[in-house]
Amino acid sequence: MRNRLLGILLSAVVYTLPAHAWFFQPPPGSVSEETLARFQEAAVNTLEGLALIHQVLLQIEQAETSVNSLEATSAAIERLTSAAELFQDLQTDDLQALVVSIEAVAQIDEGAIQLVRNAEIETAADLARYSSDQSLALAELMGRLQEIDFGPDAAANSEGRTTVNRVVSNISTMMIVVNSVSGALALETQ
Repeated sequence: MRNRLLGILLSAVVYTLPAHAWFFQPPPGSVSEETLARFQEAAVNTLEGLALIHQVLLQIEQAETSVNSLEATSAAIERLTSAAELFQDLQTDDLQALVVSIEAVAQIDEGAIQLVRNAEIETAADLARYSSDQSLALAELMGRLQEIDFGPDAAANSEGRTTVNRVVSNISTMMIVVNSVSGALALETQ
């Protein structure tokens, strides 16, 4: 489990680089500076939420009770919910006009093509919608973790293991999709 948790942290760091590559370039002609700034704010909230999730998962791994991680869990839920709201507000015409090509996704990560198709991402606005949905799903899972006792005297129950595994799986899938689509957008807008 420790390797999976360290992998999440590494993924979060890796996520910040290519996933936002297109933010650090001059904006495409069709996308306003304001929209990019709002998108970046939402992405930062997501990353802060993921860092807090990592902290919570480490506390769980160390057999600390969920009470010890209650503050971090609550903060993660708050950051992810805020990110979801910000992403949801980004269903703008300028992002809708920024099309994501599957060919560009394949250049970034050929294995991500099916995940991107399953997420129904065709534009940057779709990426915002997907990010909103995933942030809300993670916030919900973290809410469930708040209710589970992971203390040293409590046997690891099936619900707890399942919830932790879903958190890790959701983050992993989200990283692949967001990295691939954002990298594709960076390629297309150079």
